[in-house]
Amino acid sequence: MNSAIHRACRRFGELLLWHPKAVIGVLLGLVCLALSQLPALKFEFTPAAIYQGSDDLVAFAEEFKQTFGYDEAICLVVLEAIGPTDVLTAEALQWQRDVAAELQHLPHVHGVESLVTLQGPRATLTGKLELQPIVPEGPIESEVADAARRAFDTLPLVRDGLLSVDNRVAGIPVFLDPTAMHIEDLRVSVGAIRQVLAHQPPPAGYRALLSGLPVISVEIVDDLRKDQLTLIPLAGITYLVVLGLMFRRLSGALLPLVAVGMGLSWTMATFAVTGESVNLVTNVLPALLLIIGVSSSVQIVSCYAEQVAAHGGRSARAALATIVHMTPACLLAALTTAIGFASLATAHSVVLRHFGWQAAVGVGYQYLGTLVFLGTLLRFFAPPRIIDHEQAQPGLTTRTVAAAGFAVARHPWLTLCSALAIVAGSCWFGSHVQINSYSVTETFSESHPSVQTLRLVERKLNGLIPLEISLQAQSPEQFLDPETFHRVLEVEEVARELPGVLSVQSYADLFRVVLVHWPGRRVSETDRELVPEGDTGQKRLARTHSFISKFSDSFHFDSYMTSDGRRARIRVRLAEIGSRQTLALLTELEGRLAQIFPPDGPVQVRLTGEAYVNAHTLTTLIHDLFYSLLTASLVIFSLIAIEFRSLRAGLVAALPNLTPLFITLGYMGLRGYDMNVGNVIVFTICLGLADDNTIHLLYRFREELDRTGEVTQAIQRAFYGTGRAILATSLLLVAGTAVLMASNFVPTRRFAELTGVTIIGNLLGVLLLLPACLVLAWRVKSKPAADRNSPEPATKAETSG
Repeated sequence: MNSAIHRACRRFGELLLWHPKAVIGVLLGLVCLALSQLPALKFEFTPAAIYQGSDDLVAFAEEFKQTFGYDEAICLVVLEAIGPTDVLTAEALQWQRDVAAELQHLPHVHGVESLVTLQGPRATLTGKLELQPIVPEGPIESEVADAARRAFDTLPLVRDGLLSVDNRVAGIPVFLDPTAMHIEDLRVSVGAIRQVLAHQPPPAGYRALLSGLPVISVEIVDDLRKDQLTLIPLAGITYLVVLGLMFRRLSGALLPLVAVGMGLSWTMATFAVTGESVNLVTNVLPALLLIIGVSSSVQIVSCYAEQVAAHGGRSARAALATIVHMTPACLLAALTTAIGFASLATAHSVVLRHFGWQAAVGVGYQYLGTLVFLGTLLRFFAPPRIIDHEQAQPGLTTRTVAAAGFAVARHPWLTLCSALAIVAGSCWFGSHVQINSYSVTETFSESHPSVQTLRLVERKLNGLIPLEISLQAQSPEQFLDPETFHRVLEVEEVARELPGVLSVQSYADLFRVVLVHWPGRRVSETDRELVPEGDTGQKRLARTHSFISKFSDSFHFDSYMTSDGRRARIRVRLAEIGSRQTLALLTELEGRLAQIFPPDGPVQVRLTGEAYVNAHTLTTLIHDLFYSLLTASLVIFSLIAIEFRSLRAGLVAALPNLTPLFITLGYMGLRGYDMNVGNVIVFTICLGLADDNTIHLLYRFREELDRTGEVTQAIQRAFYGTGRAILATSLLLVAGTAVLMASNFVPTRRFAELTGVTIIGNLLGVLLLLPACLVLAWRVKSKPAADRNSPEPATKAETSG
């Protein structure tokens, strides 16, 4: 070790050992300060939380919603007939009226629509057209219900969201305040709707369900919080038990977890102070930091056990030696990992750039907390019962690792070729992985009530996922031109033919409903007969526009056309088909739109909506994160080369560090998993864990090489100490993450599964591939240095131990 670094580490250790009360007091004060900030921590798990960075898409989508309404702010009460009768009986209609009336007065509710509140155009005896309630006020008797049934048959738009074709399902849309879309506001609104449904149960033979994007968002956050309150403490208990069995001391189990908890509290407090939210991406950060913190803690405790044996049981001298030995390795690992994550600042997505600095800061907190806390307190507790390999018979774990190290050193080419074959196979399987993300089914399994209700809405009504077609005209009368009118209807027909499209509506559908009820017109007339080319068709459209404008609220006309007549909307509803199929649909639809409305024509067309924004931004985010992590890996390899003053070290570290990524990717291909936001985040675990273990093993190897001057022997000695700790850490982490498989949350289970694969891949890379590369590539440049474990002058802390 460089003498200047050695002296600095020794002084740092003496500072910790001479002033333990002051050090612990400062740490506890910082923890208390951090805990006081945690109530301000915000959670935002909606896709909109990760849209930042896609400014044009998001800005246009927001402007479009401000113009035509926020469809993602709609909760849908669903009445399903499960008995012999349908939802158009008198008692079913009466229930819908009563529930709609109660829902109207709930907080954050702007409006409620139902079958019993609809009005339809009717021709009067005087030859005029009027808008009349389909279900009149007053008690709903059988005669009224029968009349309403006949009226609904003449209103095709009712079938797009309010009534299924077979009359077995009815929807009651509840329009929420678009300015109250924070998760806490949504929880209040959704909870109030559920209370109404609980107090107003449907008649016998029916069941009431609740769906909609706000409902799903609340359920996602609530399920995740339930997991955090149950599974994370259970994982902590598992870590505690495994650490206790590993070190056979209560202190060896408790102290590492306390150290990791300190770093996590500081990181979460930094989130709260800076106003950052825990979102779909940063949600992985606590798990990442937990893994890095536990790994570092096990390395430190294992090193302390070795030093206690080497120093004849003198705890103070052993603690100082541990600090002197571990500080450079921890500092190198912290700097390398932090700078690697900080390189995400080059990402396009704002949320990834923020994740980069958040991960860098969190990694720094973890290394600082574990080193300072454990370095200060370990000497006050009985050392873990780990027998030193030079003094007695090592344990089973140590013998296993030592045997692996011996085998790798004896057969480096066989090890390298075998590992490369596994990596090549993983790459082949990984090549079949496709980028694909879902809004709901990615979060919940098909058996979850939310998904089952979503599937019911998709089958019977018009679905929940909005896709919007924005139409911008040059003149106010353009959309009242018969040719434009028929082009809009042509777009609707094209969209309906695309796979995954459930419903399509535009102002043309509203006009058609009015036109077929106009005196002198017939329901059987075609669109061309209702709106012929020329002046006749234009007059009919103008007259219809005038009538609808008088009853704009009843027709929700402002949801389809602006008051100045220059902008119109075609509303499309999609099934939950995933981002990959959605992108294919969008590509085909954009091509057909360009044919129907040429770019140089009087009407400009643009796609937007949640489906459009989600598909593009999530796909971009996944690409961005994956390739940013590869960039971070290259940065880490370069830093390793600089830190060890050897280009060979950086190259040797590259393949073992990338091995877990390849193996995890191959496993995803083998299992048929898509590359979505939840899965790609696991690769941050790959990066952090592989970097940490690689640096610790490289540092120990170089230290042993300075002692022995022989590569094979240095690898074997490094395996006795650091290799054992790496294997023990991996077993510990696998046990902890296995607990998460009990979650009802699909991303949590998938995260645990893939993290376990990552840990196994990391073992292959660090304990097999890295030593083989060292045997084959490393060259000794100088004679062995003196043994660094020679006795050093006693310090105040040492003499007290």
